Amino acid sequence: MYLLPAGEHLEIRHRGALPPEVVGSLQSAVIIGRQRTPTQDVEYSVRQLVEIGVRALSPGINDPFTAISVVHRLAEGIERLMDRDLAAYHAARDSRDVVRVRGQRSTFPGVVDAAYNQMRQAAANGRQTAVLVALASVLGQLSVAARSPDQLDAITEHLEKVSRAAANAIEGPMDRADFEAAHAAALRNGRG
Repeated sequence: MYLLPAGEHLEIRHRGALPPEVVGSLQSAVIIGRQRTPTQDVEYSVRQLVEIGVRALSPGINDPFTAISVVHRLAEGIERLMDRDLAAYHAARDSRDVVRVRGQRSTFPGVVDAAYNQMRQAAANGRQTAVLVALASVLGQLSVAARSPDQLDAITEHLEKVSRAAANAIEGPMDRADFEAAHAAALRNGRG
């Protein structure tokens, strides 16, 4: 998340004024740098890979092989995230189990959106059948690996988006047949 240094980044609920040492401790707990880091923001690494993939699909470069590699690497990362709790908020509790700090973080659907929205759009705009086929294929594989209904829903939603994009972008009958085969296999995977 991008933050302006002078903005409000914490909301503190406390009866009365906070002791100065608490204020200092809270201020030192927040670090605002010039650039995101993968440690602080899981979507940062995703967006870096997407940037490579989208640039590879630009008309000036037109490198679908690099874009397909990016699609595959994104799927590897998403599969690793399937075993993690990506609740929208993280709550830190004290010894009495009272929530003391609550912070927003990336969700599984948010990471999948960050990974595949721009890749799908760039592939469809560039009429890159091979990339759309790769997207359908990895989404089918991810649907098999899904550990929860929410994960499966996020993946299925993207598979539907890829299908709609392909319907508008793929012109040739043989290319359309290639995509439809990959899409059908992905749908079978999702049900398995």
